[in-house]
Amino acid sequence: MAYAQANASASSSNAPAPRLVRGLHVPARVLGEKLALAMAGDADEPAYEKLSDREYQIMWLLASGKTVSDIARQLFLSANTVSTYRARILKKINVRNNAELMRYAIRHQLVD
Repeated sequence: MAYAQANASASSSNAPAPRLVRGLHVPARVLGEKLALAMAGDADEPAYEKLSDREYQIMWLLASGKTVSDIARQLFLSANTVSTYRARILKKINVRNNAELMRYAIRHQLVD
């Protein structure tokens, strides 16, 4: 890691001190930009666009009123796997339950 010298003046170097990230030295400015982008996300892109194809498929089935067990049987998956997908979907689109998921899907015209 890099440390600033106690007697070094602020104007002696315009470059920010590097930070250690996953074993790599990265300038603080770059870290700040990456953090800001990650926190802001893409404001123009709806949250459902961030879902994988399988997550989207399961979201659509849940929003259509199917149960986890129904989806598991239909897609030849275990109910635990479908529940894991459901949890990821709820987190990614920032809803808390299936009712909110249904409202979200209707509002974004993802289901009839």
